[in-house]
Amino acid sequence: MITDSIMMRLDEEGVPRLIQTIRQFFIPDVIVIDPLRNVFDGKSENDNMEMMMFLQDRIEVLRRQVNPLAGIMLVHHTRKMSKKEVGEDPFQALSGASCLRSFYSTGMLLYSTDEEKTLRRLAFELRCGKSIPTKYVDKIEGQWQEMDVSHARSIRKDFGEKCDQERKRVTDVIVTLIAEAAKRGELYTPTQFSHVFENKAGLGGERSIHRRIDVLASNGYIKFNRDLAILKDSNSKYGVMCVENMEYLEREDVNEETGEIIAVIKTLLPTHFKEHEQGAVLPVENPEVWVYV
Repeated sequence: MITDSIMMRLDEEGVPRLIQTIRQFFIPDVIVIDPLRNVFDGKSENDNMEMMMFLQDRIEVLRRQVNPLAGIMLVHHTRKMSKKEVGEDPFQALSGASCLRSFYSTGMLLYSTDEEKTLRRLAFELRCGKSIPTKYVDKIEGQWQEMDVSHARSIRKDFGEKCDQERKRVTDVIVTLIAEAAKRGELYTPTQFSHVFENKAGLGGERSIHRRIDVLASNGYIKFNRDLAILKDSNSKYGVMCVENMEYLEREDVNEETGEIIAVIKTLLPTHFKEHEQGAVLPVENPEVWVYV
């Protein structure tokens, strides 16, 4: 592999020197040049004549002398293009002379469609054989993996993403409000919460809040405690809402000697949850383990 850490040019002197160096150690099956720009010995990589001479007189000579059956992998830069142009023909984005596209038998282009996301698009261009559909990849734990985007939006993506962000914001606000209220000793049923926080913290109307709570309960973000001592006079079929690691101000005691107020805090665990498929309220098997759907 010839990388940018190897300070050399593939010119009349560089090619024989590289051939000799490679032969001293091994006969490669694949010759990788990364990036092409660093070893190009012409005056301009935009000149088709100079680029073609370099590919034939330098790269091909290198392969013939080292291993005629070896594959060659050239890593090259791209130039700036509009999203529309890239969408129509991604390989127009290759920097420099256009003759590069006539030289390779298989081209692969990795590029981003959204600068704010890590997902990358991998396009293929083949001179022979069956075409390969475009793939989507992402680097997870240091390794590139193919991602399934079959359920991704194909129209009004920007609007859809804004809606997703708003739903996430509302989710975070509701969960945070439930947890903070519990620290003050305030517990709410879904209906009570919808009434109290209507048009507050950007949550919208009562019905909107109640619908969002239903979704969060179905997905496991919210569970319920139906302890009669806590419910008191409430007739709610659900009970009071709980979120993960929620602490509840049970009472405040007064130290008779110092007059200091001592808060008695306890962790409020769920007794019931909303079943995801049918919506039934069922007992929790292990309240210590919080399960999300």
